[in-house]
Amino acid sequence: MMKILMIVASFPPQRCGVGDYTEQLCKNLVTDGVEVGVITSAGSREGGEERREQRFKVYPVVKRWGFGALFPILRLVRALRPDVIHIQYHGEDYEKSIMISLLPLILRFLGKGLRITTLHNLQEPLIFPKLGMQIFLRFSERIILTNEIDQHELIRKFPFISQKAVVIPAGPGTPKGEERREEGIEDNGVEGEVTLSYFGFLNPSKGIETLFLALKNLIEGGYKVRLLMIGDLHNGASEDLRRYVEKLKELAERFKIEDSITWTGYVSKRGTSLYLLSSDICVLPFRDGVSTKRSSLISCLDHGLPVVSTCNGFIPRGMEDHKNILLVPPDDELSLSKAIIELIEDKDLRIRLAKEAKKLMEKEYSWKEIVKRTVNLYVGE
Repeated sequence: MMKILMIVASFPPQRCGVGDYTEQLCKNLVTDGVEVGVITSAGSREGGEERREQRFKVYPVVKRWGFGALFPILRLVRALRPDVIHIQYHGEDYEKSIMISLLPLILRFLGKGLRITTLHNLQEPLIFPKLGMQIFLRFSERIILTNEIDQHELIRKFPFISQKAVVIPAGPGTPKGEERREEGIEDNGVEGEVTLSYFGFLNPSKGIETLFLALKNLIEGGYKVRLLMIGDLHNGASEDLRRYVEKLKELAERFKIEDSITWTGYVSKRGTSLYLLSSDICVLPFRDGVSTKRSSLISCLDHGLPVVSTCNGFIPRGMEDHKNILLVPPDDELSLSKAIIELIEDKDLRIRLAKEAKKLMEKEYSWKEIVKRTVNLYVGE
């Protein structure tokens, strides 16, 4: 049996998109017959009900991601003797430490396992940024990017990775379970009006201000709508991000739309599914455009929702405007309002988008497909 050791800075119950992605990847690898272990931060020590259902071992042994973290990491690498060491990289999650950039080099020197890295963003380490990233990439034997834009940008900056950098999408961080739409409507009390949903962590890249402007336009136009804001800040969010969320709530009050918004806060995966199933339309107006690095988008497709998002010049493989998604320019509340109204007034379009999105999901972005591509990379195919 193949043995994989994941290294990730945050892991559930910590709130982190990369942690959610890693958890789902591990669960599906185990289902596929792979043995998996996870090295992560000490903050993941408590796991609740969901942790007890896992069939892989989590080692929450890292207190800080400086060079002191090498001792517990290397101790576990020696003890577990994995075939593959798979680093999940999101720069700021590792406290911008250069240690994680040097880890592939150290593992190569010690001759410990195939070194694979998934880059969830392109943020460079704080100390010796370009050199640190160059070492990190050079000694990672295979590199996974979650979207084509990051792949093109990274190859432009570091041409030597062109033969070992591949794209494997993020997959749904909150996959649809056995819940039904009727449960969602009953549990969340939103029957009788058009329910829009936003899903994801809250930060300025998500275009939430544009969404609020569009909601204001809809209400002033006489549409009976409610917006579910499903999500919260991630673990360790800065004071700037906390102030940003307070400003969003002040903006809702200024626009006089606060009574039409439900802020769910951070909820369980089942709770998230129920909220999504309560929705008629999902609205994700990303400022940098639609991308397969957004597991929130993939989760909404997995729940069979018609999705309105943004296009910033590049559309991921398989996505097509008015076929399986509606796309508008970023930061354009009028175009966003028109797209939402189009879906409100055209039930057949909503049904068609949702049906085609589900087909796309199963073909390109399902965990079955992602695990297949990942395992092929592990074995060198």
